[in-house]
Amino acid sequence: MKNLLTFAAAISATTVLASSSLLAGPYAPAAGVTGTGAIAKDDTSFVGWVTSVVSYAPGSNVDDTWKDLDLVLGAPGSDVYDIVSLGRGGNIILSFEKPIANGDGWDLAVFENSFGDGFLELAYVEVSSDGVNYVRFPNDSQTASAVGAYANNMDPTNIDGLAGKYRQGFGTPFDLSALSGVSGVNNVNLNRISHVRIVDIIGDGTYLDSEGDIIYDPFPTIGSAGFDLDAVGVRYFASNTGWQETWFGNAYLFSESANWIFSSDNEGYQYYSPIDETSAYFYDHELGWLYADSGSYPYLYLYDLNQWVYFYNEATGSERWYCIWDNTLNVAQYPYATDTELSASIRR
Repeated sequence: MKNLLTFAAAISATTVLASSSLLAGPYAPAAGVTGTGAIAKDDTSFVGWVTSVVSYAPGSNVDDTWKDLDLVLGAPGSDVYDIVSLGRGGNIILSFEKPIANGDGWDLAVFENSFGDGFLELAYVEVSSDGVNYVRFPNDSQTASAVGAYANNMDPTNIDGLAGKYRQGFGTPFDLSALSGVSGVNNVNLNRISHVRIVDIIGDGTYLDSEGDIIYDPFPTIGSAGFDLDAVGVRYFASNTGWQETWFGNAYLFSESANWIFSSDNEGYQYYSPIDETSAYFYDHELGWLYADSGSYPYLYLYDLNQWVYFYNEATGSERWYCIWDNTLNVAQYPYATDTELSASIRR
Protein backbone atom coordinates (compact mmCIF):
# COMPACT_ATOMS: atom_id res chain seq x y z
CA MET A 1 0.00 0.00 0.00
CA LYS A 2 1.27 3.43 0.87
CA ASN A 3 1.93 5.91 3.58
CA LEU A 4 -1.47 7.63 3.47
CA LEU A 5 -0.30 11.22 3.80
CA THR A 6 2.46 10.69 1.26
CA PHE A 7 0.02 9.16 -1.18
CA ALA A 8 -2.55 11.92 -0.72
CA ALA A 9 0.06 14.51 -1.62
CA ALA A 10 1.23 12.48 -4.60
CA ILE A 11 -2.22 11.89 -6.04
CA SER A 12 -3.10 15.59 -5.81
CA ALA A 13 -0.06 16.39 -7.92
CA THR A 14 -0.69 13.67 -10.49
CA THR A 15 -3.19 13.55 -13.30
CA VAL A 16 -5.78 10.89 -12.47
CA LEU A 17 -6.11 8.31 -15.21
CA ALA A 18 -9.47 8.61 -16.97
CA SER A 19 -11.29 7.39 -20.07
CA SER A 20 -9.36 9.36 -22.64
CA SER A 21 -6.65 9.05 -25.24
CA LEU A 22 -4.31 7.97 -22.41
CA LEU A 23 -5.78 4.45 -22.66
CA ALA A 24 -3.31 2.79 -24.96
CA GLY A 25 -3.14 -0.90 -24.04
CA PRO A 26 -5.11 -3.90 -25.35
CA TYR A 27 -6.89 -4.87 -22.13
CA ALA A 28 -9.99 -3.76 -20.22
CA PRO A 29 -9.94 -0.17 -18.87
CA ALA A 30 -10.44 1.23 -15.36
CA ALA A 31 -13.57 0.84 -13.26
CA GLY A 32 -16.37 3.04 -14.50
CA VAL A 33 -15.09 3.15 -18.07
CA THR A 34 -17.01 1.46 -20.87
CA GLY A 35 -15.65 -2.04 -21.42
CA THR A 36 -14.14 -2.41 -17.94
CA GLY A 37 -13.83 -5.83 -16.38
CA ALA A 38 -14.03 -4.45 -12.83
CA ILE A 39 -16.49 -6.21 -10.51
CA ALA A 40 -18.18 -3.94 -7.95
CA LYS A 41 -18.04 -5.16 -4.36
CA ASP A 42 -21.85 -5.14 -4.12
CA ASP A 43 -22.32 -7.18 -7.29
CA THR A 44 -25.14 -9.66 -6.71
CA SER A 45 -23.16 -12.44 -8.41
CA PHE A 46 -21.10 -13.06 -5.25
CA VAL A 47 -22.16 -16.12 -3.26
CA GLY A 48 -19.34 -16.16 -0.71
CA TRP A 49 -16.09 -14.71 0.60
CA VAL A 50 -12.91 -15.81 2.39
CA THR A 51 -13.65 -17.69 5.61
CA SER A 52 -10.11 -18.60 6.72
CA VAL A 53 -6.49 -17.55 6.32
CA VAL A 54 -4.45 -20.74 5.89
CA SER A 55 -1.07 -19.01 5.98
CA TYR A 56 0.42 -15.52 5.83
CA ALA A 57 4.07 -14.78 5.00
CA PRO A 58 4.49 -11.01 4.81
CA GLY A 59 7.45 -9.53 3.00
CA SER A 60 9.44 -6.54 4.17
CA ASN A 61 8.21 -3.03 5.00
CA VAL A 62 4.91 -3.96 6.65
CA ASP A 63 3.94 -2.35 9.96
CA ASP A 64 1.93 -4.44 12.45
CA THR A 65 -1.08 -2.18 11.80
CA TRP A 66 -1.56 -3.91 8.45
CA LYS A 67 -1.27 -7.53 9.66
CA ASP A 68 -4.73 -8.07 11.15
CA LEU A 69 -5.84 -11.19 9.27
CA ASP A 70 -9.48 -10.78 10.30
CA LEU A 71 -9.67 -7.86 7.89
CA VAL A 72 -9.55 -10.12 4.81
CA LEU A 73 -12.45 -12.28 5.96
CA GLY A 74 -15.84 -11.65 4.43
CA ALA A 75 -16.86 -8.93 2.01
CA PRO A 76 -14.70 -5.88 1.19
CA GLY A 77 -14.49 -3.26 3.92
CA SER A 78 -16.03 0.17 3.87
CA ASP A 79 -12.73 2.06 3.64
CA VAL A 80 -9.13 1.77 2.43
CA TYR A 81 -7.83 0.79 5.88
CA ASP A 82 -9.66 -2.54 5.97
CA ILE A 83 -6.81 -4.57 4.46
CA VAL A 84 -3.87 -6.89 5.08
CA SER A 85 -0.63 -5.81 3.44
CA LEU A 86 1.55 -8.51 1.87
CA GLY A 87 4.77 -6.47 1.95
CA ARG A 88 7.43 -6.79 -0.71
CA GLY A 89 7.21 -10.30 -2.14
CA GLY A 90 4.93 -11.62 0.60
CA ASN A 91 2.06 -14.05 0.11
CA ILE A 92 -1.18 -15.20 1.71
CA ILE A 93 -3.19 -18.42 1.28
CA LEU A 94 -6.96 -18.30 1.72
CA SER A 95 -9.78 -20.83 1.99
CA PHE A 96 -13.55 -20.73 1.72
CA GLU A 97 -16.64 -22.39 3.17
CA LYS A 98 -16.90 -24.65 0.12
CA PRO A 99 -14.71 -25.35 -2.93
CA ILE A 100 -14.90 -22.89 -5.83
CA ALA A 101 -16.33 -24.18 -9.11
CA ASN A 102 -15.53 -23.28 -12.71
CA GLY A 103 -18.72 -21.70 -14.05
CA ASP A 104 -19.61 -19.42 -16.93
CA GLY A 105 -17.38 -16.35 -17.13
CA TRP A 106 -15.37 -15.19 -14.14
CA ASP A 107 -15.36 -17.37 -11.01
CA LEU A 108 -13.64 -15.27 -8.33
CA ALA A 109 -12.57 -11.67 -7.87
CA VAL A 110 -9.71 -10.17 -5.84
CA PHE A 111 -10.04 -6.74 -4.23
CA GLU A 112 -7.21 -4.29 -3.48
CA ASN A 113 -7.56 -0.82 -1.91
CA SER A 114 -6.02 1.57 -4.44
CA PHE A 115 -6.99 5.25 -4.06
CA GLY A 116 -6.79 5.87 -7.81
CA ASP A 117 -7.19 4.20 -11.18
CA GLY A 118 -3.50 4.67 -11.92
CA PHE A 119 -1.94 3.58 -8.62
CA LEU A 120 -1.93 -0.19 -9.08
CA GLU A 121 -0.07 -2.49 -6.69
CA LEU A 122 -0.10 -5.88 -8.38
CA ALA A 123 -0.03 -9.55 -7.36
CA TYR A 124 -0.04 -13.01 -8.92
CA VAL A 125 -3.07 -15.20 -8.23
CA GLU A 126 -2.74 -18.98 -7.87
CA VAL A 127 -5.28 -21.70 -7.07
CA SER A 128 -5.18 -25.23 -5.68
CA SER A 129 -7.65 -28.05 -5.09
CA ASP A 130 -5.55 -29.80 -2.43
CA GLY A 131 -3.46 -27.08 -0.75
CA VAL A 132 -0.30 -28.62 -2.20
CA ASN A 133 -0.33 -28.22 -5.97
CA TYR A 134 -0.90 -24.66 -7.21
CA VAL A 135 -1.30 -23.23 -10.69
CA ARG A 136 -0.88 -19.53 -11.56
CA PHE A 137 -3.25 -17.55 -13.74
CA PRO A 138 -1.63 -16.41 -17.01
CA ASN A 139 -0.77 -12.74 -16.87
CA ASP A 140 0.60 -9.91 -18.98
CA SER A 141 2.12 -6.53 -18.15
CA GLN A 142 2.85 -3.95 -20.84
CA THR A 143 3.85 -1.08 -18.54
CA ALA A 144 6.93 0.10 -20.40
CA SER A 145 9.04 1.67 -17.65
CA ALA A 146 9.53 1.93 -13.90
CA VAL A 147 6.76 3.46 -11.79
CA GLY A 148 7.53 5.91 -8.99
CA ALA A 149 6.83 5.05 -5.38
CA TYR A 150 3.48 6.84 -5.19
CA ALA A 151 2.83 7.72 -8.82
CA ASN A 152 -0.75 7.52 -10.03
CA ASN A 153 0.03 7.22 -13.73
CA MET A 154 -0.31 3.51 -14.55
CA ASP A 155 -2.66 2.45 -17.35
CA PRO A 156 -4.90 -0.55 -16.46
CA THR A 157 -5.31 -1.32 -20.17
CA ASN A 158 -1.69 -2.52 -20.06
CA ILE A 159 -2.44 -5.12 -17.37
CA ASP A 160 -4.16 -8.50 -17.56
CA GLY A 161 -4.36 -11.54 -15.27
CA LEU A 162 -2.93 -9.75 -12.22
CA ALA A 163 -4.77 -8.79 -9.04
CA GLY A 164 -4.74 -5.09 -8.19
CA LYS A 165 -5.81 -3.84 -11.61
CA TYR A 166 -8.73 -1.82 -10.20
CA ARG A 167 -9.27 0.80 -7.50
CA GLN A 168 -10.79 0.22 -4.05
CA GLY A 169 -14.30 -1.18 -4.16
CA PHE A 170 -13.79 -3.02 -7.46
CA GLY A 171 -12.44 -6.54 -7.82
CA THR A 172 -10.22 -8.01 -10.52
CA PRO A 173 -12.06 -11.04 -11.97
CA PHE A 174 -10.44 -14.42 -12.65
CA ASP A 175 -11.90 -17.15 -14.84
CA LEU A 176 -10.72 -20.68 -13.97
CA SER A 177 -11.14 -21.64 -17.62
CA ALA A 178 -8.10 -19.45 -18.36
CA LEU A 179 -5.97 -22.11 -16.65
CA SER A 180 -6.78 -24.77 -19.24
CA GLY A 181 -3.51 -25.95 -20.74
CA VAL A 182 -1.32 -24.09 -18.23
CA SER A 183 1.65 -26.08 -16.93
CA GLY A 184 0.70 -27.98 -13.76
CA VAL A 185 -3.06 -27.72 -14.23
CA ASN A 186 -3.35 -31.51 -14.47
CA ASN A 187 -2.65 -31.61 -10.72
CA VAL A 188 -5.53 -29.23 -9.97
CA ASN A 189 -9.27 -29.92 -10.11
CA LEU A 190 -10.67 -26.68 -11.53
CA ASN A 191 -14.15 -27.60 -10.31
CA ARG A 192 -13.06 -28.04 -6.69
CA ILE A 193 -10.71 -25.12 -5.87
CA SER A 194 -10.08 -25.14 -2.13
CA HIS A 195 -7.23 -22.60 -1.79
CA VAL A 196 -6.31 -19.26 -3.35
CA ARG A 197 -2.76 -17.94 -2.98
CA ILE A 198 -1.93 -14.30 -3.66
CA VAL A 199 1.74 -13.36 -4.15
CA ASP A 200 2.95 -9.77 -4.12
CA ILE A 201 4.93 -8.52 -7.10
CA ILE A 202 7.91 -6.32 -6.30
CA GLY A 203 7.72 -3.66 -8.98
CA ASP A 204 11.44 -2.91 -9.27
CA GLY A 205 11.89 -4.87 -12.50
CA THR A 206 12.80 -8.23 -10.96
CA TYR A 207 9.39 -9.90 -11.35
CA LEU A 208 8.14 -11.18 -14.72
CA ASP A 209 4.82 -11.94 -16.38
CA SER A 210 3.87 -15.19 -18.13
CA GLU A 211 5.71 -14.12 -21.28
CA GLY A 212 8.89 -13.26 -19.40
CA ASP A 213 8.41 -9.49 -19.59
CA ILE A 214 9.08 -7.17 -16.65
CA ILE A 215 6.18 -6.22 -14.39
CA TYR A 216 6.42 -2.67 -13.04
CA ASP A 217 4.29 -1.26 -10.25
CA PRO A 218 4.77 1.45 -7.58
CA PHE A 219 8.20 1.07 -5.95
CA PRO A 220 9.51 1.58 -3.34
CA THR A 221 6.59 2.04 -0.94
CA ILE A 222 7.01 1.71 2.82
CA GLY A 223 5.01 0.98 5.95
CA SER A 224 2.40 -1.08 4.12
CA ALA A 225 4.43 -1.98 1.07
CA GLY A 226 3.18 -4.16 -1.73
CA PHE A 227 -0.24 -5.60 -2.48
CA ASP A 228 -2.99 -4.74 0.03
CA LEU A 229 -5.63 -7.45 0.17
CA ASP A 230 -9.15 -6.30 0.93
CA ALA A 231 -11.18 -9.41 0.04
CA VAL A 232 -11.67 -12.31 -2.35
CA GLY A 233 -15.20 -13.00 -3.55
CA VAL A 234 -16.59 -16.20 -5.07
CA ARG A 235 -19.17 -16.38 -7.84
CA TYR A 236 -19.64 -20.17 -8.00
CA PHE A 237 -19.35 -22.75 -5.25
CA ALA A 238 -19.04 -26.43 -6.13
CA SER A 239 -22.13 -28.47 -5.31
CA ASN A 240 -21.98 -31.40 -2.93
CA THR A 241 -22.37 -34.05 -5.59
CA GLY A 242 -20.98 -36.81 -3.38
CA TRP A 243 -17.94 -38.99 -3.19
CA GLN A 244 -17.96 -40.19 -6.78
CA GLU A 245 -16.83 -36.85 -8.26
CA THR A 246 -14.95 -35.29 -5.37
CA TRP A 247 -13.43 -37.45 -2.69
CA PHE A 248 -11.25 -39.66 -4.87
CA GLY A 249 -10.81 -37.39 -7.85
CA ASN A 250 -12.46 -38.87 -10.94
CA ALA A 251 -13.87 -42.20 -9.75
CA TYR A 252 -15.66 -44.56 -12.09
CA LEU A 253 -18.20 -47.29 -11.28
CA PHE A 254 -18.30 -50.72 -12.94
CA SER A 255 -21.66 -52.46 -13.01
CA GLU A 256 -19.98 -55.78 -13.80
CA SER A 257 -17.83 -55.42 -10.69
CA ALA A 258 -20.35 -54.48 -8.02
CA ASN A 259 -19.02 -52.22 -5.28
CA TRP A 260 -15.67 -51.52 -6.92
CA ILE A 261 -14.60 -48.06 -8.07
CA PHE A 262 -11.60 -47.07 -10.14
CA SER A 263 -9.93 -43.72 -9.57
CA SER A 264 -8.12 -42.35 -12.61
CA ASP A 265 -6.35 -39.83 -10.36
CA ASN A 266 -5.08 -42.51 -7.98
CA GLU A 267 -4.70 -45.17 -10.68
CA GLY A 268 -6.21 -47.88 -8.50
CA TYR A 269 -9.33 -49.73 -7.41
CA GLN A 270 -11.12 -49.60 -4.08
CA TYR A 271 -14.12 -51.37 -2.57
CA TYR A 272 -17.05 -49.22 -1.43
CA SER A 273 -20.46 -49.68 0.13
CA PRO A 274 -22.63 -46.63 -0.60
CA ILE A 275 -25.24 -45.36 1.82
CA ASP A 276 -26.61 -42.60 -0.41
CA GLU A 277 -25.31 -40.02 -2.91
CA THR A 278 -23.18 -38.24 -0.34
CA SER A 279 -21.94 -40.92 2.07
CA ALA A 280 -20.29 -44.32 1.82
CA TYR A 281 -18.12 -46.94 3.51
CA PHE A 282 -14.76 -47.77 1.94
CA TYR A 283 -12.47 -50.73 2.53
CA ASP A 284 -8.70 -50.51 2.59
CA HIS A 285 -6.50 -53.63 2.71
CA GLU A 286 -4.31 -52.21 5.47
CA LEU A 287 -6.72 -49.97 7.34
CA GLY A 288 -10.00 -51.85 7.16
CA TRP A 289 -13.31 -50.00 6.92
CA LEU A 290 -13.51 -46.23 6.62
CA TYR A 291 -16.52 -43.94 6.48
CA ALA A 292 -16.87 -40.56 4.77
CA ASP A 293 -19.58 -38.14 3.73
CA SER A 294 -19.63 -34.85 1.85
CA GLY A 295 -19.59 -32.87 5.08
CA SER A 296 -16.59 -34.62 6.63
CA TYR A 297 -14.30 -34.74 3.60
CA PRO A 298 -11.24 -34.68 3.60
CA TYR A 299 -11.54 -36.42 6.99
CA LEU A 300 -12.61 -40.07 7.03
CA TYR A 301 -13.53 -42.22 10.02
CA LEU A 302 -11.27 -45.24 10.57
CA TYR A 303 -13.15 -47.96 12.45
CA ASP A 304 -10.18 -50.12 13.43
CA LEU A 305 -8.53 -47.20 15.24
CA ASN A 306 -11.77 -45.58 16.35
CA GLN A 307 -10.66 -42.17 15.09
CA TRP A 308 -10.81 -39.82 12.12
CA VAL A 309 -8.00 -39.72 9.54
CA TYR A 310 -7.04 -37.10 6.99
CA PHE A 311 -7.12 -37.86 3.27
CA TYR A 312 -3.86 -36.34 1.99
CA ASN A 313 -2.60 -35.88 -1.55
CA GLU A 314 1.14 -36.31 -2.02
CA ALA A 315 2.94 -33.35 -3.60
CA THR A 316 3.91 -35.56 -6.52
CA GLY A 317 0.25 -35.94 -7.43
CA SER A 318 0.81 -39.66 -7.97
CA GLU A 319 -0.37 -41.03 -4.61
CA ARG A 320 -2.94 -40.28 -1.96
CA TRP A 321 -2.58 -41.19 1.70
CA TYR A 322 -4.61 -41.47 4.87
CA CYS A 323 -2.72 -39.52 7.53
CA ILE A 324 -3.10 -40.12 11.25
CA TRP A 325 -1.72 -37.33 13.43
CA ASP A 326 -0.68 -38.14 16.99
CA ASN A 327 -0.29 -35.72 19.88
CA THR A 328 3.34 -34.97 19.03
CA LEU A 329 2.34 -33.91 15.50
CA ASN A 330 4.15 -36.87 14.00
CA VAL A 331 2.35 -38.46 11.12
CA ALA A 332 1.85 -42.09 10.16
CA GLN A 333 1.11 -42.46 6.47
CA TYR A 334 -0.73 -45.36 4.88
CA PRO A 335 -1.27 -45.75 1.15
CA TYR A 336 -4.74 -46.78 0.09
CA ALA A 337 -5.27 -50.05 -1.78
CA THR A 338 -3.55 -49.76 -5.15
CA ASP A 339 -4.23 -51.64 -8.35
CA THR A 340 -1.40 -54.13 -7.81
CA GLU A 341 -2.67 -55.05 -4.34
CA LEU A 342 -6.04 -56.19 -5.58
CA SER A 343 -7.06 -59.37 -7.33
CA ALA A 344 -6.56 -59.36 -11.09
CA SER A 345 -10.06 -60.74 -11.44
CA ILE A 346 -11.64 -57.37 -10.60
CA ARG A 347 -9.54 -55.31 -13.00
CA ARG A 348 -11.16 -53.97 -16.13
